[in-house]
Formats: sequence, structure tokens, C-alpha cells
Amino acid sequence: MTHQLDVARSRDTLTRWCALAEARLEHLTELFETGRWRRYHSEVSFLENIQEAKSAVLVWRDLASRGWVVYLETSIAQQAERAGRTRHRPLLHGTDPTLRLEELMRAREPLYREIADLCTSTDRRRVRSVAERIAHDYKACLRRPAASASG
Repeated sequence: MTHQLDVARSRDTLTRWCALAEARLEHLTELFETGRWRRYHSEVSFLENIQEAKSAVLVWRDLASRGWVVYLETSIAQQAERAGRTRHRPLLHGTDPTLRLEELMRAREPLYREIADLCTSTDRRRVRSVAERIAHDYKACLRRPAASASG
């Protein structure tokens, strides 16, 4: 997605997801204020839910406020290799990392692609090479005229 029309579309998507995250946080806040959360959650799970909702709002607001979103694609194998080098991946603890990564990507990749202005592969590529590709594509996007309604 490098045409200005596509960039506008990704901004609309970001705005919608941000609004959904804010509505979810509002709902959880209302459950907390009324005490109704006790009907549906344990205290620990509710607090985790609130924390995750607050984090989601911050992330979506941050993404929506930025000028350009780049999705750095990488294969499951590459992700598993990278994740194996660190213990700071709580979502991968206590499970087969490859299976968990596949599950996460099935859920997340469509969203990543939808909000991205640019998708670029990072598999087996050096950081400099990836950065140069992003800079090239970004400059090309700036030079393109807005896409017409017909495509």
C-alpha cells in the first residue's frame, strides 16, 4: 500500500480500531465503577483485562497519530529463531513457540497488513538493507500523485 488513497484508508482503519479500543476501556471502566465486574471476572483477570485495554488504547492512539506505518514481515521460523535468543517473550512461555507464533500470526497478520502503509520482509536481511528499502519506498510514495477513484 503505497498510494495516498491506500494511506488514507489505513488511517481510517486505525481510527476505527482506536475507537473500538476506547469503547472497550469505557465499558470495563463502567463495570469497575458499578462493581459488576465481579459477575464476570476474578479480580486478577479483571485487572489484567483493564491493563491490556489501557495498553491497547495507548498503542492505537500512538499508531493513529503517526504519519506512516510499516509492517516488518518475517516468517514464523525466523520469529522462533529470534525469540529463542531471549526470555522476554511472556506469550511464548510454557508452550511450543512455533505453534504459539502461528496462532498469533493467524489472528494478527490481517490487521497488520490492513493498517500498514508498507509491508517489507525482514527475513535474512540486514537492518541497513531493510531501512534502505523502507526509505526508498517512502520517498516513492511521496512522489506519487493521489490515486484516482477508478484505481
